[in-house]
Amino acid sequence: MKTITFNQRKLKKNLFLVACLTIPVLHWLVFWLYINIDSFVLSFQNLLGDWVGSANYKWYFTNLTSDNPVVDMWEALRNTLVSFCFSLGVSTPICLAFSYFFYKKIAGYKVYKVISYLPSIIGSMVMVSAFKGAIRSDGPLDILIQKMGGDPIPKLLYDSRYAFTTCLIYDLWDGFGIGLILYSGAMSRIPQEVVEYAYLDGVNAWQEFTRITFPLIWPTFSMKLILSIGDLFTSSSGPVFLLTNGDYGTMNISFSMFQQVYQYQQVCRAATIGSIFTLLGVPLVLFSRWVLNKIREPEEY
Repeated sequence: MKTITFNQRKLKKNLFLVACLTIPVLHWLVFWLYINIDSFVLSFQNLLGDWVGSANYKWYFTNLTSDNPVVDMWEALRNTLVSFCFSLGVSTPICLAFSYFFYKKIAGYKVYKVISYLPSIIGSMVMVSAFKGAIRSDGPLDILIQKMGGDPIPKLLYDSRYAFTTCLIYDLWDGFGIGLILYSGAMSRIPQEVVEYAYLDGVNAWQEFTRITFPLIWPTFSMKLILSIGDLFTSSSGPVFLLTNGDYGTMNISFSMFQQVYQYQQVCRAATIGSIFTLLGVPLVLFSRWVLNKIREPEEY
């Protein structure tokens, strides 16, 4: 009787595990594997479904290297890489610093945390409208600067000298909350005994962060970095579309695929761009994961 009961429990446990794994596996099969295989096949076809070989790939590399491209793919690639470097070199350190301050419970930290997280829970259309309204020529920021004796704000989103930088600032503002929650949550799990022991050894705030806090949140940091690398070629199309429609030097790879489909009705060319950067992205993610695991082993606590 006990054996039957034990086998029934084991069967129910296995069925529960299978049920839990079914949805993510199906999601991966349909929305990653099938879509990428279908996109790869489409990249060798035209709109009529005829096989055209490498014509779409030649079109892409011609636009990438030409002095007068039909679609400036070099601009898209450059902007995508600059956005990633900006996120890694500017956004991430700022987010880590704010998370550390909140972790140390500075005065009013709960209010600051809510305010910082608000952009992540408000719809993109609302956020973009608020941002564009704030920085327009006759907007509140312009009025405030002029009252303080400054010059009027130029048309930041309609001038190629400022548009891309303005989009970077919007990305920083819009994506700040997610990183803040992740890093703050990881820091809050650090055992206080470890921190108190460090204080007895006479560490200062910088030493505490670099020698204790950051090493202990390394798994969270490396996970977010790997996810960012995975999204390197596919993120930020929405803000670019809503802010500038890819004009004034703000085109990126993700928006170039969107543009090929919805503006030029060139699904096969969009599939070509996606296939190229999928082939680049997968080994890049795997290599990055290997490097990050080599840099530091996760700390047990």
